Amino acid sequence: MQEEGTAALHRGETVVVEARVVEETTPACIGVEVKDGISNLTIASQSHLRTRLEEFAAQVLREAKSIEQAEHVGSGPPEITAAHIDEAWWVRRRRIRHSRHPILSVTARFIQAAGIAGFGIGATSLKQSWGPEVFVLSALAAIVGILIEANLARAE
Repeated sequence: MQEEGTAALHRGETVVVEARVVEETTPACIGVEVKDGISNLTIASQSHLRTRLEEFAAQVLREAKSIEQAEHVGSGPPEITAAHIDEAWWVRRRRIRHSRHPILSVTARFIQAAGIAGFGIGATSLKQSWGPEVFVLSALAAIVGILIEANLARAE
């Protein structure tokens, strides 16, 4: 197989790189077609590229399974969709995952911002009758907002 791929590269043909899913009991195969830039790779580089693509495909599949499990509703069998794979690709590539609680996350950040602003106002007005109260309540609000956000990040 590798000799055929090398011969195809020398002829300038398209080479298909296979990625195997190692977690499954029955092997599955994912074909990856590389059209440009592969002619300059040595045989060792081609093998290394194939290995890295297999590893990345397995990571994306594991992440997609994780996302599907987190979002699975009902008692039916798990079903990994294209959206799960897209999100898994972004998670693995950029470490970005969509929040499961976007409204709560935004609310926590708003509480933090309001608490910090009130903290500053209260700190500069400690001699006023309302200054110490605003100072303490704002500090507590900022702390609560930070704790909510940390809890949401840990849960996701």
